[in-house]
Amino acid sequence: MTRARRTLALAVAIGVAAMLSGCVDPSTAADPSVSPSVSRVFASEEEALKAATDAYAAYTLLSSAIAIEGGKDAERIAAATQGNAYLAALRAFQGLQERGERGVGAPTYDTVSVQTFDGAGHVSLYLCLDTSSTDVVDVTGKSTVAVGRTTRRPLVVSFEPNPDADPSSTLLVTDSTTWQNDDFC
Repeated sequence: MTRARRTLALAVAIGVAAMLSGCVDPSTAADPSVSPSVSRVFASEEEALKAATDAYAAYTLLSSAIAIEGGKDAERIAAATQGNAYLAALRAFQGLQERGERGVGAPTYDTVSVQTFDGAGHVSLYLCLDTSSTDVVDVTGKSTVAVGRTTRRPLVVSFEPNPDADPSSTLLVTDSTTWQNDDFC
């Protein structure tokens, strides 16, 4: 196509677009002075941090209770998890039941900060999980945990709004992975 033809084709395309833009019924056209409102779950990073920290505390409490009971009624963890976190917890609790083991104590965590959050309520946290005050014991009360285990681990924990509750008040743990980069613990 010659330069003259390309210029003509471009001019025709612009002209057609301009004519069609005048064919819109003014009563149905969007008002440019009105911007669509975005309903954000959290107004700030601080709100996201608080909601996710509260959700992780609930998860830790419930998970510890189920472990102390030897994994009994493991499905209860659905109140604090969904997705990968739910499936991983069920597998872990099933393992406790199969081996006749139970948890002792509860983990703690610190060094909590937001990795990411968005307007839809998805939050990821960095946190340091400390399992030094926990153990897993068999039916005789003997520890089954490896001597010299790592007791502090940097994690990235992901959360999503609970679909059955107010998204700004209830998050669920959806994933928890060990942070593979620099250890921030």
